[in-house]
Amino acid sequence: SALITLNIFFQQSLQMEVAEQFNKHQLLLSTSTANSIKSYFYFLREEIVELARELSEKDVESEAVFDRVTTNELKHKRLIKTNVGILDAGGAVLFYRGDKGVIEQLALQAVKEAGNIKPMDAKIVERQPLITVVAPVYKNGKLARVALFSSEIQDIANHLFMDLKSGAKWYAWMMDKDGN
Repeated sequence: SALITLNIFFQQSLQMEVAEQFNKHQLLLSTSTANSIKSYFYFLREEIVELARELSEKDVESEAVFDRVTTNELKHKRLIKTNVGILDAGGAVLFYRGDKGVIEQLALQAVKEAGNIKPMDAKIVERQPLITVVAPVYKNGKLARVALFSSEIQDIANHLFMDLKSGAKWYAWMMDKDGN
Protein backbone atom coordinates (compact mmCIF):
# COMPACT_ATOMS: atom_id res chain seq x y z
CA SER A 1 0.00 0.00 0.00
CA ALA A 2 2.80 2.43 0.89
CA LEU A 3 4.67 1.43 -2.26
CA ILE A 4 1.61 2.16 -4.42
CA THR A 5 1.14 5.53 -2.71
CA LEU A 6 4.84 6.36 -3.23
CA ASN A 7 4.61 5.30 -6.89
CA ILE A 8 1.55 7.53 -7.47
CA PHE A 9 3.27 10.45 -5.72
CA PHE A 10 6.39 9.94 -7.88
CA GLN A 11 4.28 9.78 -11.06
CA GLN A 12 2.48 13.02 -10.15
CA SER A 13 5.79 14.75 -9.35
CA LEU A 14 7.24 13.61 -12.67
CA GLN A 15 4.17 14.83 -14.56
CA MET A 16 4.40 18.22 -12.85
CA GLU A 17 8.14 18.47 -13.67
CA VAL A 18 7.49 17.65 -17.33
CA ALA A 19 4.66 20.21 -17.48
CA GLU A 20 6.91 22.83 -15.88
CA GLN A 21 9.67 22.15 -18.43
CA PHE A 22 7.13 22.42 -21.23
CA ASN A 23 5.93 25.78 -19.88
CA LYS A 24 9.53 27.05 -19.67
CA HIS A 25 10.13 26.06 -23.29
CA GLN A 26 6.92 27.76 -24.38
CA LEU A 27 7.89 30.93 -22.51
CA LEU A 28 11.34 30.91 -24.12
CA LEU A 29 9.82 30.43 -27.56
CA SER A 30 7.22 33.18 -27.12
CA THR A 31 9.81 35.60 -25.67
CA SER A 32 12.13 34.95 -28.59
CA THR A 33 9.32 35.49 -31.10
CA ALA A 34 8.21 38.70 -29.37
CA ASN A 35 11.78 40.00 -29.49
CA SER A 36 11.98 39.18 -33.21
CA ILE A 37 8.78 41.13 -33.86
CA LYS A 38 10.03 44.09 -31.81
CA SER A 39 13.37 44.07 -33.63
CA TYR A 40 11.67 43.92 -37.03
CA PHE A 41 9.55 46.98 -36.29
CA TYR A 42 12.46 48.86 -34.74
CA PHE A 43 14.42 48.22 -37.95
CA LEU A 44 11.52 49.36 -40.16
CA ARG A 45 11.07 52.47 -38.05
CA GLU A 46 14.75 53.38 -38.33
CA GLU A 47 14.72 52.65 -42.05
CA ILE A 48 11.76 54.90 -42.79
CA VAL A 49 13.19 57.74 -40.69
CA GLU A 50 16.36 57.53 -42.77
CA LEU A 51 14.28 57.51 -45.96
CA ALA A 52 12.39 60.60 -44.76
CA ARG A 53 15.68 62.33 -44.00
CA GLU A 54 16.93 61.53 -47.50
CA LEU A 55 13.68 62.78 -49.05
CA SER A 56 13.91 66.06 -47.10
CA GLU A 57 17.36 66.70 -48.58
CA LYS A 58 16.66 65.67 -52.18
CA ASP A 59 13.99 66.58 -54.65
CA VAL A 60 12.43 63.33 -55.75
CA GLU A 61 10.54 64.25 -58.88
CA SER A 62 10.96 61.14 -61.03
CA GLU A 63 10.71 57.38 -60.78
CA ALA A 64 14.45 57.10 -61.47
CA VAL A 65 15.33 59.31 -58.48
CA PHE A 66 12.77 57.47 -56.32
CA ASP A 67 14.38 54.16 -57.32
CA ARG A 68 17.85 55.48 -56.50
CA VAL A 69 16.79 56.84 -53.11
CA THR A 70 14.85 53.74 -52.10
CA THR A 71 17.62 51.44 -53.34
CA ASN A 72 20.20 53.36 -51.28
CA GLU A 73 18.04 53.51 -48.17
CA LEU A 74 16.44 50.09 -48.41
CA LYS A 75 19.64 48.12 -48.86
CA HIS A 76 18.45 44.84 -47.46
CA LYS A 77 16.40 42.50 -49.53
CA ARG A 78 12.83 42.52 -48.31
CA LEU A 79 11.81 39.17 -46.96
CA ILE A 80 8.30 40.33 -46.19
CA LYS A 81 6.05 41.78 -48.87
CA THR A 82 6.08 45.51 -48.11
CA ASN A 83 4.32 48.39 -49.82
CA VAL A 84 6.40 51.56 -49.98
CA GLY A 85 4.74 54.89 -50.70
CA ILE A 86 5.66 58.55 -50.94
CA LEU A 87 2.68 60.88 -50.58
CA ASP A 88 2.36 64.62 -50.93
CA ALA A 89 1.03 66.67 -48.00
CA GLY A 90 -2.50 66.29 -49.37
CA GLY A 91 -2.36 62.49 -49.49
CA ALA A 92 -1.85 61.98 -53.23
CA VAL A 93 0.41 59.04 -54.09
CA LEU A 94 3.54 60.38 -55.78
CA PHE A 95 5.63 57.21 -55.94
CA TYR A 96 5.08 53.66 -54.79
CA ARG A 97 6.33 50.11 -54.86
CA GLY A 98 3.89 47.32 -54.16
CA ASP A 99 0.11 47.64 -54.17
CA LYS A 100 -0.93 51.17 -55.09
CA GLY A 101 -4.52 50.49 -53.98
CA VAL A 102 -3.35 49.68 -50.45
CA ILE A 103 -1.25 52.85 -50.33
CA GLU A 104 -4.19 54.93 -51.56
CA GLN A 105 -6.41 53.45 -48.83
CA LEU A 106 -3.82 54.39 -46.20
CA ALA A 107 -2.99 57.83 -47.61
CA LEU A 108 -5.36 60.13 -45.70
CA GLN A 109 -4.77 58.41 -42.35
CA ALA A 110 -1.00 58.46 -42.99
CA VAL A 111 -1.02 62.22 -43.68
CA LYS A 112 -3.12 62.80 -40.57
CA GLU A 113 -0.70 60.74 -38.46
CA ALA A 114 2.36 62.41 -40.05
CA GLY A 115 1.09 65.83 -39.02
CA ASN A 116 1.43 64.74 -35.38
CA ILE A 117 4.95 63.29 -35.70
CA LYS A 118 8.10 65.26 -35.03
CA PRO A 119 10.76 65.54 -37.75
CA MET A 120 13.14 62.56 -37.84
CA ASP A 121 10.62 60.35 -36.10
CA ALA A 122 8.06 57.75 -37.18
CA LYS A 123 4.95 56.08 -35.89
CA ILE A 124 3.75 52.51 -36.19
CA VAL A 125 0.03 52.31 -36.93
CA GLU A 126 -1.99 49.10 -36.80
CA ARG A 127 -5.14 48.97 -38.84
CA GLN A 128 -6.28 45.43 -39.55
CA PRO A 129 -5.05 43.63 -41.59
CA LEU A 130 -2.07 45.98 -42.02
CA ILE A 131 0.71 47.44 -39.96
CA THR A 132 2.03 50.70 -41.35
CA VAL A 133 5.08 52.73 -40.43
CA VAL A 134 4.63 56.44 -41.21
CA ALA A 135 7.27 59.18 -41.25
CA PRO A 136 6.83 62.86 -42.13
CA VAL A 137 9.12 64.65 -44.56
CA TYR A 138 9.51 68.30 -43.62
CA LYS A 139 10.93 71.03 -45.82
CA ASN A 140 11.34 74.56 -44.47
CA GLY A 141 9.45 73.53 -41.33
CA LYS A 142 6.33 72.41 -43.22
CA LEU A 143 5.02 68.96 -43.95
CA ALA A 144 5.95 68.36 -47.58
CA ARG A 145 5.69 64.61 -48.01
CA VAL A 146 4.87 61.44 -46.12
CA ALA A 147 6.83 58.20 -46.41
CA LEU A 148 5.17 54.93 -45.48
CA PHE A 149 5.87 51.23 -45.33
CA SER A 150 2.97 48.85 -44.98
CA SER A 151 2.78 45.08 -44.60
CA GLU A 152 0.01 42.66 -43.87
CA ILE A 153 0.11 41.27 -40.36
CA GLN A 154 -0.28 37.76 -41.79
CA ASP A 155 2.79 38.20 -44.04
CA ILE A 156 4.85 39.31 -41.03
CA ALA A 157 3.60 36.38 -38.96
CA ASN A 158 4.27 33.91 -41.77
CA HIS A 159 7.85 35.13 -42.07
CA LEU A 160 8.60 35.21 -38.36
CA PHE A 161 6.97 31.84 -37.65
CA MET A 162 8.10 29.99 -40.78
CA ASP A 163 10.81 28.15 -38.84
CA LEU A 164 8.23 26.80 -36.41
CA LYS A 165 6.97 23.76 -38.23
CA SER A 166 5.08 20.84 -36.89
CA GLY A 167 6.48 17.49 -37.77
CA ALA A 168 6.56 13.86 -36.86
CA LYS A 169 9.46 14.33 -34.44
CA TRP A 170 8.03 17.12 -32.30
CA TYR A 171 5.08 16.91 -29.97
CA ALA A 172 3.47 19.57 -27.84
CA TRP A 173 1.22 18.68 -24.96
CA MET A 174 0.07 19.91 -21.61
CA MET A 175 -1.23 18.17 -18.54
CA ASP A 176 -2.86 19.27 -15.36
CA LYS A 177 -1.89 18.23 -11.82
CA ASP A 178 -4.11 15.13 -12.17
CA GLY A 179 -2.16 13.89 -15.19
CA ASN A 180 -4.90 14.67 -17.72
